[in-house]
Amino acid sequence: MKYLRDLGRREDIQRFLGGLYEMDKNDSIKGVSLAYDWYWLEAAAWRLFVRPGIPFFGPYIARSLLHPDEYDKYFSELLSGYRPPDWDRHCLRQGYPKGARPIVIKCLLGGSGDEFLKQEPPNDYEGIPVRYEFRNECRAYRTVQSGDSIGKLSPATQGTAGGFLLDQSSKDVMLVSCAHVLGSTGDVYTPSILDSSSPSSIGYVVKASSLTPRAANQKCNNRGLPNAPAVDLALAAMYSGFPEDPRGGVDRMVPTVEMTQGDRVIFHGSRSKHAEARIAEVNLWREISVNDKPHCFGDLFVIEPRQRVYVNLDLAKPGDSGAWIMGENEQGARSWYGMLIAGEGARVYCSFAENIMDECDRMLGHGVATLY
Repeated sequence: MKYLRDLGRREDIQRFLGGLYEMDKNDSIKGVSLAYDWYWLEAAAWRLFVRPGIPFFGPYIARSLLHPDEYDKYFSELLSGYRPPDWDRHCLRQGYPKGARPIVIKCLLGGSGDEFLKQEPPNDYEGIPVRYEFRNECRAYRTVQSGDSIGKLSPATQGTAGGFLLDQSSKDVMLVSCAHVLGSTGDVYTPSILDSSSPSSIGYVVKASSLTPRAANQKCNNRGLPNAPAVDLALAAMYSGFPEDPRGGVDRMVPTVEMTQGDRVIFHGSRSKHAEARIAEVNLWREISVNDKPHCFGDLFVIEPRQRVYVNLDLAKPGDSGAWIMGENEQGARSWYGMLIAGEGARVYCSFAENIMDECDRMLGHGVATLY
């Protein structure tokens, strides 16, 4: 995913997107994502890794056979030269320009998107296809072990206990979830008061992200809000430690350089329970409704169902915000990718674990260690 993130930060890409924002008079563009074309990604991984008698299961398996830096370098080099033999026909079927580059810019449109499309915005940028996709409103889910229901009493909230970190200075065990679930102060309860009439206090919030709604005269994009937050984070100190996690704990945090489109992941939400997904996109920015007010976030990643869906069924449910996104290999080792903050139908938006750890260090002024 590192190549896509770096591409999204390039000045020429930012200028191109800036031109789209200037066309958008009705605030129709609610987000922008970047992704490899799935057909090209599978073909590129197949080209390198398929050998006689060895089954091929996709780019997430291919990634495990190379050092992370080599994998990202390999695919970034292929972008300029390699195309599958029937690439032109694939481009025609997908509505790409002939000879398109195998990366897609996705502009995520809201309800007024029809008016924006009447202006006939560009369908490509220097050979990179630009797709305009109508998406539902992206809502932050509110609804003790990792995956349990948690929340506050007033106002009543509902979310998911993500995981636990150890404050290396105070030695407090910190429960990690979303600020829009736990707020900035006060006690944390499990289960949520919306799930039980007799919840128990398990800790108190010590640090949280400041979530500021987008002003009416601001637009959610990299020009209007260039420093949009990348995390929705609350840390709560536990009163009495934490129980063992039956879902296996965390073995390591996955840095962004090791993440790639197609990686298989799972999460355990307080409402959805066990859910399986794959990484779909790097999201440059996204407008997310928190308590029915628009907030702007940037530098997220998107997960979606592993199998192609033809009906926009919900991958996550209200109450799942805060769930940790995990990878699991054949040996049972569990890797932490990030945290679920919001969703719209089959697509769920997540903060990178790397950004969460950086924000923890900033909030506390010293390091934290991942427990589970």
